[in-house]
Amino acid sequence: MLLKSHRIAYLDFARRRVRADRLTTRTHAQYVAFADRMLQVYQSGKGMTRQELHREIHQIFADEPDCPPRRIDAFCKLLDDVSTFDADRRGRSAELRRQVFTLAGPYHPLVTSADHLFEYEESAVKERIATEIGVPWQDIEPRLFADVLEFQRLRTFAGFDTASDLLARYNVGQLQTLLFSAVDVTIRAQADFRILLQQAKLARLMHTLARRENGYEIHLDGPASVMRQTRRYGVALAKFLPGLLACRDWVMRARIEVRRHSPYLDLILSSRDGYRATMEIPEFDSDVEARFAAAWGEQPREGWTLHREAVVLHQGQKS
Repeated sequence: MLLKSHRIAYLDFARRRVRADRLTTRTHAQYVAFADRMLQVYQSGKGMTRQELHREIHQIFADEPDCPPRRIDAFCKLLDDVSTFDADRRGRSAELRRQVFTLAGPYHPLVTSADHLFEYEESAVKERIATEIGVPWQDIEPRLFADVLEFQRLRTFAGFDTASDLLARYNVGQLQTLLFSAVDVTIRAQADFRILLQQAKLARLMHTLARRENGYEIHLDGPASVMRQTRRYGVALAKFLPGLLACRDWVMRARIEVRRHSPYLDLILSSRDGYRATMEIPEFDSDVEARFAAAWGEQPREGWTLHREAVVLHQGQKS
């Protein structure tokens, strides 16, 4: 998931609307080729540091005028999210640094070529330190800063099925960054009610449901209304979005607090806007529920039949 620092939003205070940055085939056709190149960098980048990978991604857009740095950083975050990096969780890098710096201290300062003022060459001192430690220097150097995020090395890359999937994930990610600052969200749905409620409950969102003509109205309270000092609820609301995008026939209105002490702006979204969420809706909410349903089976037990979430309960319902 993208961070708030990756947000690119376009504000219209006159109409009180806000929209998220979006890449489309009509106005950003060149980005399909860019996405292919980005995937290739990570697919062939095993052993490279996070810093080196990000530098190559930025280089891809060096000659592209329509690409702000924040958009490139967002791509890097999405690619990192489907990657695993070597991490030093036992503090071995810090211990190795202490050992290397202690051994190197007496030879300070080091120079590339020794002369009558500076007698210690860097390469010779490194070899001496490697001999003391008993490990070749080429094995020591990658481990020295393995606990620093930028210097962690790529281990595996799950990737995206296509370049278009990466771009679709970017578009959804930008919408999610706006929901971090939502005051509330109202959804009018004409189909897939059970899935919408399931996703709201899985995201642990506070919600109310009311019957409306041709469907239901679902109201979600946002992080800006209930917990102004934490992003945790905003993240939960953002996690709900891909589930919503997988549903049919809905319209969403979210009131967004884009600036303190400024009027709220509306984010209007519907199932007809063409956003694509690459996710599958789980059949069960948890492993416990799945195991219970499997143990019960499809046949009645002593006259009882298991129906999972068969009825939608809404506000004001009496029967």
